Amino acid sequence: MHKQERNIIANLIKQINRGVGVRYGHRAVLADFDAFASLGRSCQKEARQQVNNYLRNELFLTRLAIESFASLTLAIGSRNKKDLHFLPLNFISETGLPVPDVILQSFLVQICNYTDSVISLVEKGVDNPARALLRTTNELLWQSLILLANKELLSGYVKAETQEDSTRIWYQLFGKGKLTKQLHELEKTLGLSERDCDEMKTWRSSSQEFYSQAIHHSFIAVTVGAFPRSFEDSEYCNTALLGHASMNSRSTLIHLNYQLYFFFLFFDMIFKRIYKLEFPLEDEFWYHWFVCKECFICLFQTSKRAT
Repeated sequence: MHKQERNIIANLIKQINRGVGVRYGHRAVLADFDAFASLGRSCQKEARQQVNNYLRNELFLTRLAIESFASLTLAIGSRNKKDLHFLPLNFISETGLPVPDVILQSFLVQICNYTDSVISLVEKGVDNPARALLRTTNELLWQSLILLANKELLSGYVKAETQEDSTRIWYQLFGKGKLTKQLHELEKTLGLSERDCDEMKTWRSSSQEFYSQAIHHSFIAVTVGAFPRSFEDSEYCNTALLGHASMNSRSTLIHLNYQLYFFFLFFDMIFKRIYKLEFPLEDEFWYHWFVCKECFICLFQTSKRAT
């Protein structure tokens, strides 16, 4: 706490001690607050150390994906400063507004930050909030792919000027199961077999139901999230109060990496197969993005074969 806040709390403690404290024979001191804050920092420090030890492979992959998203965002911005555009200015509008590359950058920034936030929560030892955010990240990834693959939908999406517009347009485009249906259609458009599309649809539906428990705070999610399994002893459960490394976080990161893997594959196919666009790899920033992406895809595939 800053000095001003400490003074405020100290004065309040004195007032409470004179009344309720005297009645019950207790006396609170400012050091109690300091000890609690120190406990929180200690719990999260220990959680971070354990998570980075036991989940280092999963975290390495996710961080590689984050670097890839960040690199592509910077690459697009760097070329825009030179008046060079990846997406044509008339991509969705003859006026060139909003600028298509800026729309693409916006999606990438959000994906990068949401992914990084899931990692941050896992490292702090709060897996349940990480899972809640993961579900939102899933939808962000899917929505971005659908919009980038369909100029008409993207054109409607960017017309929102007010909060009411945004809500109405979102429900028109993605509400009542339209999000998963459109993703299913996109997979068929990109050349996936009917069998693969059906398997992907079933997997997505199952995973969304599972991670929705963290959003809706089901009894299972609340209790399991409050007392996660320990890495050292899977039969022992710790309290997640203020953060504690959870063995359950492995599946959280594995699922996140699965989603990022499919995003990278579909992202490539959308621009190459639908729009016949080539990535400007002569640009050093674009090349760095490409290398990061390819490394992620290769290492992810290797990790799946190993398991």
